[in-house]
Amino acid sequence: MKSAVKNVKLRECYKETQLWIPEPGTFSKRFPSTVSTYVAEEDTNTDSSVAMGMGLTATGVVWTLVSFLSTCLCCAGFVFPYWIAGAAQVNDPHVFHFGLFRRCNYPTSERQTVIGCGRYSSFEDIPTLSWRLGTILVGVGCAVSMLVAFTGILACCVKDLVTQKVGRVAGVIQIFAACLVGAGCALYPNGWDHPQVKMACGERSGSYQLGECSISWAYLVTIGGCGLLILSALLSCRAGRRKLEAYQV
Repeated sequence: MKSAVKNVKLRECYKETQLWIPEPGTFSKRFPSTVSTYVAEEDTNTDSSVAMGMGLTATGVVWTLVSFLSTCLCCAGFVFPYWIAGAAQVNDPHVFHFGLFRRCNYPTSERQTVIGCGRYSSFEDIPTLSWRLGTILVGVGCAVSMLVAFTGILACCVKDLVTQKVGRVAGVIQIFAACLVGAGCALYPNGWDHPQVKMACGERSGSYQLGECSISWAYLVTIGGCGLLILSALLSCRAGRRKLEAYQV
């Protein structure tokens, strides 16, 4: 009898010491929520790693191109003096050109024509206050838009440089740059009443009245660049990708 009891106890101890190896699918059946959570986390991490591997969205690439083009147009219009064109006489072969801070074939106070292009010798020599303010406004606007454009170019190569929040901030900066360039373009016609402009455009010229002169291509290019700045600011809202929650800024 005692030997039988000992055998039963030995069998029970043997069963307790045995390793329990679950059958395939047993863990997933007992804990389905845990397994699905692991799978969901793995998929999320995979998608996020793919997103982090790309600098910009497709809209962001278009935003970079438009930003770069608008910056080139604004800078070209700012540098070239071909904002208005006119001649003192109908048969005069030399066409006068005036920009914000540069001029070509301009008349002097002695009613003589200086052939060639060049900027004014100093900031104070710019004829009117409107042109001086326009020079400052358009110049600062070009510098700001250039900064955003180069940031977009870098974002095509550097991961997570432009996120959604950074893209929105860049759009606000571009709106600010567009306002500066637009204000400079709006102030420029206020200086058409200067005597040098009247020599080229006739006595009928005045503030916001061009007289016998005509708008030249550089002025239109600057206005076009201002319009593209506004368009690029709208595109910036979808330029960047959303970062992971752990690294979100």
